[in-house]
Amino acid sequence: MNARAPFASLIAGSRYLMLVGIIGLLAGAVEACFWSAANAYHVLHALVQGEPYVAGVVGLLHMLDAFLVAAVLLLVAIGTYGLFIGPLTGVPDAVVVHDLSALKARFARMLILLMTVSFVEHVLSWIDPWNTLVFGGAIALVSITLVGYSRWAER
Repeated sequence: MNARAPFASLIAGSRYLMLVGIIGLLAGAVEACFWSAANAYHVLHALVQGEPYVAGVVGLLHMLDAFLVAAVLLLVAIGTYGLFIGPLTGVPDAVVVHDLSALKARFARMLILLMTVSFVEHVLSWIDPWNTLVFGGAIALVSITLVGYSRWAER
């Protein structure tokens, strides 16, 4: 019997530790879905109460933001499961990743989308033009960095 066999089995089985994180991601996705539904209720309530248009649009953007957070968490959970535990059946091909670089690139693209929604929310509140410009510039810088990283990671 090979002396390394028990250690190799231990290392191979350690991939199941990722289930802790995956369960946490799924719990976060469920919470974000409920958060999105609560935002939808508040937007509907605001429309019935005759709130200003901007308040309704910002509420809808908060709802979208929560839904996108849920989607990001779900995509990362599915991708992590597929990479560390095993392939999933019944999952659309669009959410399947085949390596860690693809998962990081997908996360980076979703993060850019989340930042874009946050910027639109900021523009709609339009309190301070200078801060809006700086905020937009920061988002652009981070987005360019993430796109560059994603492209670099693909090579």
